[in-house]
Amino acid sequence: MRIYTKYFILILSFLLIRNVYSQQYFTKSYTIENGLPTRYVHDVNQDSSGLMWFATYSGVSSFDGFSFKNYDSTSGLPEQNYRKLKCDEKGVFWVIPFYAYGTIVYYENNVWNKLKSLRREEADCDISSFGVTYKDGKPVICIGSSRGLYIYQNDEWKHYNVSDDITLNRVSCVTAKNGKFYISTGAGICIFDNGKLDWSLNEKLKLYGKNILAIEFEQTGTPEEKLWLLSSKWLGYFRNNRFEIFTDKFHLPNIPEYNYTYNYTSLCLDKKGNIFFGNGWAKYFTNKSTREVMPLFVNNGLSSDGATAIFIDRESNVWFSDTRGVDKISNLSFVNYFEISGLLENEVTAVCELKDGGYVFGHNNGLSILENNKFRRIYFSGMKYNSARVLDLMKDDKGNIWIAANELGLGRLQADDKIKWYAGGKDFNVSAIHQDRSGKIWIGTNKRLYYLKNDKIIEYENTAGISISHRKIFSSDKGGIYIAGRSGLWYLTEKEFIKLPSADGTKSDNIFAYYKSKDGTEFAGTGNGLYVIENGQLVKYNKNGICINNPVYFILQDKENNFWLGSNEGVFKWDGKNKIENYNINNGLAGRETNRSAGILDSKGMVWIGTDLGLSCYKPEFNNKEIPKPEVKLLYIEDSKGVRHPLNENSSVNYDANSMSFHFRGISFVNENLITYKYKLEGYDDSWQEINQSMLDKVRYVSVNPGNYQLLVMAKNFSGEWSEVVKSGTISVKSPVYKTWWFYLIIIAVSGSMVFAFIKIRIQRAQNMKLENEISERKLIEQERKKAEEVLKKYAEDLKLLNASKDKFFSIVAHDLKNPFQGLLGFSEILQNDYDISTEKEKKEL
Repeated sequence: MRIYTKYFILILSFLLIRNVYSQQYFTKSYTIENGLPTRYVHDVNQDSSGLMWFATYSGVSSFDGFSFKNYDSTSGLPEQNYRKLKCDEKGVFWVIPFYAYGTIVYYENNVWNKLKSLRREEADCDISSFGVTYKDGKPVICIGSSRGLYIYQNDEWKHYNVSDDITLNRVSCVTAKNGKFYISTGAGICIFDNGKLDWSLNEKLKLYGKNILAIEFEQTGTPEEKLWLLSSKWLGYFRNNRFEIFTDKFHLPNIPEYNYTYNYTSLCLDKKGNIFFGNGWAKYFTNKSTREVMPLFVNNGLSSDGATAIFIDRESNVWFSDTRGVDKISNLSFVNYFEISGLLENEVTAVCELKDGGYVFGHNNGLSILENNKFRRIYFSGMKYNSARVLDLMKDDKGNIWIAANELGLGRLQADDKIKWYAGGKDFNVSAIHQDRSGKIWIGTNKRLYYLKNDKIIEYENTAGISISHRKIFSSDKGGIYIAGRSGLWYLTEKEFIKLPSADGTKSDNIFAYYKSKDGTEFAGTGNGLYVIENGQLVKYNKNGICINNPVYFILQDKENNFWLGSNEGVFKWDGKNKIENYNINNGLAGRETNRSAGILDSKGMVWIGTDLGLSCYKPEFNNKEIPKPEVKLLYIEDSKGVRHPLNENSSVNYDANSMSFHFRGISFVNENLITYKYKLEGYDDSWQEINQSMLDKVRYVSVNPGNYQLLVMAKNFSGEWSEVVKSGTISVKSPVYKTWWFYLIIIAVSGSMVFAFIKIRIQRAQNMKLENEISERKLIEQERKKAEEVLKKYAEDLKLLNASKDKFFSIVAHDLKNPFQGLLGFSEILQNDYDISTEKEKKEL
């Protein structure tokens, strides 16, 4: 019976909280439709590279902002339910099973590894938390469970009880620091070091109860170091060995009393002083400066009231896992209200602050009033939807709230939430209400200008018969008023009524707003963008790269000197110099388009913005001062043959696979769907190409020519700044064999060889022909020689015969002539010897 009573009280308190706190936060949810393998997510964490990881009922998943990658038994993981995960000081990513006898795995160098497991008979219990530290370079793991501690060291497991009382021998949270483990338990808080439990801190908790659900360190190693403790009834901290309660304005159901299996408890702190905490039944956050505890339930825009885990990533995004998937809040600075929150309707046409700190909001047929965190509604009875549209609200110097309600006329809100209406005659459609510096209340209508005197409406006569459709009226510090309308910006004093001329003709005639900044600059919001008043005329604002062309419906300046410009695309936040951010439904604002009377800066420094889809309140204390730049991660190239090449290394792609898909990511979770990229394939592109996140898997180059290339990538968040350019390794697209230099060299060499061979053959042939000719000639000569020899031989033989014949002839002749010659010889000798002595007679006879 006691348990049912506790549940009843708990449910009743939750219902009361929901009725009080109805604001919603900009939340993005992830579930099966987004790529998770299951809705049952037990833990969420981030690794050293920036990827988000999720421990689920059916495995482990990672998320890079573009797609989920799910790991299960096919990826080398044991098939089991996973409870916790964490990245240790060395970048090793640990994943812990739901039960202590399961297999602990760790992810290192893209490979899953397993640790030695406990036997089921010695570890048949649930795991709640774990911590990892290192001694002598080896991991030491502390597992918290429903049966105390399990310590893994030097490849061995040891079990330690934290209490002899079985109902207190349960560990809720384990946190590692300086080689020690800080343990929160049902018996209090202790420190585990070298096999011993130190309970000295526990003595200081006697007055507050010892059932500690979670612990977390802040600013470790500094003089401001704190050890935060969470129980079901309070949040406190140790500092300089002294304990202090921070807040007790919440309630967490003490789940371990009923079912330890569902003891999901979390405690996280971000860099801006926000503390997030909760369990499987409820979750909250508080700010260290305000100490106001705010719920984070279904009615606040989240998937469930509780959480299996809360995690804050390095960009200060807050992640909540539960049995319905994962939720993420990236922007706590915007709190949104809708009809479901208590508004009369979603569209908010005007906003005004009450004198006691509450607020009144105008709608199409009534008002919403927010006081003490509760809404109440006031309906305008008997009116059509647009005929009683609240076009303006104004608080006068006495705290009265005045209502400009179109055809319904002028009204004044009274203490009992009743409205006193003022009649103004025919065609009295009230569109603007304003009190000037002298205290005079002006009433602008669709045609004429009026003022209130002695609680009566009087038409202003000094407008020279000019008909103006009044949108808004503003006081001038020079005296008089400015009137913004469809026909321009008019300046009215007792002496003059003039229209301010425009430097660009009639482009700036459609006026919505006037505002004089703290530095004296006079701005005008027009249908053609933002203008300034210079030398008595309207000039388009264009300085430091800032030029707003959207319609500007309202202008205000906050306490940090930022300008807020309402437009048809949300609201622009401008620092007055060169930095401008756009907020819309994609990053925190309730709606798409703002209304001209629905932007105010309240007395607390908060900016209220009424839109077509809801009401937004900007709280500067929760603002990210700077939107972080995405961290660009180069993944791989996939060529047309399906081969993947790493982008962060030099790679080579074959000529016949030269159609390539490039894969990279901008790692940021502020709003990952709105990340914008610029990329350029140097050596191919002459200019940068720009894509958004949805096109990230379509970066493809077809039939890239052979050569060397390098991919350059940068990214930015929505309304953020571009990251540094990240460059890939050299990407070499190989030439086909017939286009390579060595192929050309071979061709040249072969061609040269062939030419050389051809020439050589020709030469050889010429030489052979010459030789053949010489041989032929020689043969011919030889033949001629032989013939000559034969002729000579024949001649010789003939000569021989002739010689023989001659010899014979001469022999005969010699024989025949021998005697005659001998006679002759005798006579000769006589002549020779006796001629001189012979007589003439003898001589004659001789």
